[in-house]
Amino acid sequence: MKVALKNMWATVQSYSRSISDEVLLKFGTNAIVALCNEDVFGPAVGESVRNSQMPFEDKLRTSITLALAADCLNAVLTPFCPCLESHSARDLEFNINPLMPLLKPLANCFAQQKSMYAHFVNMPKQAFTTLLHQYSNDLGLFGKHHRDTLYSGVKATAYYLHIKTPAYGGTGQTLIGRDTTHPFLKDILLAL
Repeated sequence: MKVALKNMWATVQSYSRSISDEVLLKFGTNAIVALCNEDVFGPAVGESVRNSQMPFEDKLRTSITLALAADCLNAVLTPFCPCLESHSARDLEFNINPLMPLLKPLANCFAQQKSMYAHFVNMPKQAFTTLLHQYSNDLGLFGKHHRDTLYSGVKATAYYLHIKTPAYGGTGQTLIGRDTTHPFLKDILLAL
C-alpha cells in the first residue's frame, strides 16, 4: 500500500499505537526495560521514563511516537544536510510545499514533547529550515545525534515484528501479514 504524503502522519501514529499496544501487552510495566534490553532504546530512555510524571503507558506511547517521528525527520533531513552544514538556516530556501502535510505534524509532535521545539507549534513553512537546523544539532533524546534513540523507530518496528512471530509466542498476525518488512520502512521512510 502506498501511503499518500497527506496521510503519512496518521499512518505513523497508527503504527505507533500498534507497536506500543503490542509491547505493553507482552511486557506490561516492563515494556521500556524490554525495549532497552533489545537495544531499541538506550539507557537514557529508561531513565527518562522513570523520572517522568506522565503515566507509564503514555510515556511508552510518546517514546515510540517520538522514535518514529525522529526517523521521519532523519529521512527528510538527509538530502538537506550538505546545505545545512554549509549555510545558516536563515540563508536557505527550499520548496517544501509537498512535505508540509508531514512536517507540520512532526513539528507539532516535537513541540509538544520537547520544550526546545515549543516555538514550532503550528510551524509555518518559513520555519522549515530552522526546524531542520535545530534538529540536526539536537543532542537530546530523540535528537539527530542521541545514540540512545538513533534509528529507534526502525528498531521498534523490527522488534514489533519479532515479538509478533509465533516462535516468540505471538499470533503471527502483524500489520502486514507474512511480509518481513514493517510498512513504516516501506511506505513511510522509503517514500520520503
